Amino acid sequence: MDMMPYSNIAGKFHEGWLSPTQVPIFWEHCLKIPLPDFAILHRTLLILLQQFREHCYYIVQYLINITIT
Repeated sequence: MDMMPYSNIAGKFHEGWLSPTQVPIFWEHCLKIPLPDFAILHRTLLILLQQFREHCYYIVQYLINITIT
């Protein structure tokens, strides 16, 4: 697939045939948004999951204590 000029890239993306190698070009040059750092996103999601699990644990412990007393 040949390289498309940036002025034409948005139209091709809308048509549904922008190649995976051109998505970062479209993202950074047309949208003017830096690509996300997926390592940071992954670490953040793991932290949120851990915090959610801890809160669920404390809620279950609280409910057990209520039913026992």
